Amino acid sequence: VVGDTCPKCGGQMRPDIVWFNEMVHHTHEDLMNKVREVKYNNGVFISAGTSGNVYPAAFYISMFSQVHNKYIVDKNPQQIANYTLIEGAASETLPVLVDRLLNQ
Repeated sequence: VVGDTCPKCGGQMRPDIVWFNEMVHHTHEDLMNKVREVKYNNGVFISAGTSGNVYPAAFYISMFSQVHNKYIVDKNPQQIANYTLIEGAASETLPVLVDRLLNQ
C-alpha cells in the first residue's frame, strides 16, 4: 500500500490516479473490469481538476458514466451525462466530498 488508506475500509485512497501528461497503462479489458467492479460494488468514480475535454480524462469520464456514484470536481465543471458536479478547487472540495462519502 502506497500513501493514505481509507479510515473506514482500509483501502487505498488513490489507487487509480492519472496525473497531467502521464501515460495510461490500462488495456480496454482492464478498464472494463474496473468499471464493472466500481459499478457493482457501489464504488465511486471522481474526475478532479479536468474539463473532461482532454484525453485520457474524457475517455475515463465516458467509460465510468454507467457508475451510480460519480462526480466531476473542477473550478468550472461542465455537465457530462448525469455526473454530480462540484464546483471549486479540488484542494478545497475533495476533502469535503471524501468526508461526505465516508459518512454515508
